[in-house]
Amino acid sequence: MPVLGPFPRRDLLSMLDAARRSGSSRLVSARTVAAPQTVALPPLPTGQHMLRWVPLAEHPPGAHWDERSYESVAAWICEFHDVLLHSDAGIACVGGQVVEDTLNQTNAAEHHYRHSPEGLVLHPGGAVQQLRGTWLSLLAFNHANYYHWMLDCLGRLAAADSAALAECAGVLVPELRTGFQTAGFALTGLQQSHAVHTVAADAALRVERVVVPWSISCDHRPHPCIRGFFGTLRAAAPACAGPFPPRVYIDRRGGPNRPLVNEDELVTGLAGLGFVPVRLERLSLAEQIALFANAEIVVAPHGAGLANIVFAQPGSRVVELHADFWVNWCFRRLAAVFDLRYDCVVGRQLPGPQPEWINRRSWAISLTHVLGAVEQALAA
Repeated sequence: MPVLGPFPRRDLLSMLDAARRSGSSRLVSARTVAAPQTVALPPLPTGQHMLRWVPLAEHPPGAHWDERSYESVAAWICEFHDVLLHSDAGIACVGGQVVEDTLNQTNAAEHHYRHSPEGLVLHPGGAVQQLRGTWLSLLAFNHANYYHWMLDCLGRLAAADSAALAECAGVLVPELRTGFQTAGFALTGLQQSHAVHTVAADAALRVERVVVPWSISCDHRPHPCIRGFFGTLRAAAPACAGPFPPRVYIDRRGGPNRPLVNEDELVTGLAGLGFVPVRLERLSLAEQIALFANAEIVVAPHGAGLANIVFAQPGSRVVELHADFWVNWCFRRLAAVFDLRYDCVVGRQLPGPQPEWINRRSWAISLTHVLGAVEQALAA
């Protein structure tokens, strides 16, 4: 098998700065599609009374429950010329250097590389493929995860204006192994207008020109331009017969991550308020879109399935249930972009020894606190 490299690491902004100072954009260039925006974050109706007293592990870095706004990322497009793309994560090597930003959340075993003192060494599974022309890249890390596929892969198309799409003859995608990946890509319509090249986890490609709409949800600071994009996807989704309940609880009892030990009690308590438990893994993408589009209120433990709030109608209510050891505000910020009424309740990690990996830790939440937040949301 071939060995490529080593490639010294360099971040994208310094590459772009060097290109500007030299007056040459032969290898890398970028243009802004939409400037950053300040997005207001409404106060948490019930959460604000609880969170000031509870120790929390908050994410992303710098986020805090009482913040009143955040500054979104810019929506922008990057172009690479004569680029070596490695793996389905889209690791980019340009001018003998690896773009460090494209290593985000990758790992050596899954993406077939290793670190050396001189730089990154790539281990593709075969010969380097040659692609001529201009290609649009939807390659990104963790694309098999529902949230990352919807927001970081498909969602980046929100930054791809008509000019960018028109100049690309084809699109680069990872292997689409799940129903939501295949269905989501189909909703974009790109396969009708562009050639599609599937990139394996161990593939390496030498591409003449690659257009990369940069993630518009990077660092969990989503740009408001995603609102129009996901509205278009919602409109393109096939109609589903339903009926879909107006009050939905996202049931995570079938998943291994962050087990909520009193979820049975929670489901029973919410049923008294008319909530129907739904396991998203049993629904098609079109059914998930319709479920959230028809819901007046969604209650859910933190998890990838809450990415579906991008399909909810403005004014809908979301009550997110957090574990104190992992309070990620990504969905609060998404809710603000999509004009949803957001609140939260925080549960506690169980006492005693727990796994080091947070996704395997167990927790419990107060049914009284959840019902109180839900009743307040319904009354608002």
